[in-house]
Amino acid sequence: MRHLEGRVNGRQVTVVALNDTAMLQEATWDGVEVRRGDRIDLVVRSVCPGSRYEDTALSEQLLLGAH
Repeated sequence: MRHLEGRVNGRQVTVVALNDTAMLQEATWDGVEVRRGDRIDLVVRSVCPGSRYEDTALSEQLLLGAH
């Protein structure tokens, strides 16, 4: 399981747990309000060790919500 910390403008707002899979996964940030111009950061907090590579990668991010 991988853990990502979600931050808005430098403030931690959530910690998301993702499974060790290449399949699509969805994570919600319930109750978090993000406005135009806000900075969103994802901070990798933990990883699953790989058998081939030593790096960590997120292949895609899609942000959905009210605009």
